[in-house]
Amino acid sequence: MTDSRNRTKSTVRNHRLTKLILLGLLLGAAGTGIALPFAYESTTMWYKIGLDKTLLRAGKICGLLTVTLICAQSLVGLRPKALEQAFGAPSLLRWHRRSAALIVLFAVLHALLILVPEGLKNLPIGYKFWPEMIGGGLLALLVSQVGYSWARERWRLAYQRWRTIHRYLAWCILLLAPVHLLFVSEMFSQTVPRLWVAGVVGGTLVTHLTVRLSRRLAVHRR
Repeated sequence: MTDSRNRTKSTVRNHRLTKLILLGLLLGAAGTGIALPFAYESTTMWYKIGLDKTLLRAGKICGLLTVTLICAQSLVGLRPKALEQAFGAPSLLRWHRRSAALIVLFAVLHALLILVPEGLKNLPIGYKFWPEMIGGGLLALLVSQVGYSWARERWRLAYQRWRTIHRYLAWCILLLAPVHLLFVSEMFSQTVPRLWVAGVVGGTLVTHLTVRLSRRLAVHRR
């Protein structure tokens, strides 16, 4: 009986430690993302003053928070064993739904806050602005992703078809996000911002690969 209680206490402690580590990683990634536009200004920021500079910086922060949440959302959807044991499936599902709306909100704010200082009449359209156009495509994908999920719940669309499309869109978003980041601003020509992208997005992709490989190996062993 004592051994059973000790194992239970140890399990609870391990789950709490896992929660703290994961939340720490999320807050660390978000906090670093918030700090980057202050520490590593692009040349565009040099020519902005007053409200325009504030809006542009806020737009960059919203964009980096969007990428952070996209990566977190992707891992919640993957549901690694450690994550599910620490937080529980119901909590992860609630996070997944609420975070989706938050991601779209930050993405829309990012686009508006970046475009307003430059003037909405000067939309970056054309081959020269392909990184910005990828960003526009990402925003469309995010809105489509959330809209399609909302439609599925409202009109009870076929689950398997929704799941296939949902996963496809999620991978498109996850892979296009770093491309947009790395080429849209001179800020990401510097080492530390690039390391942030490598850590956040690269870490997410490595986690996906590791978890999926371990699951396949577990299936083959049965």
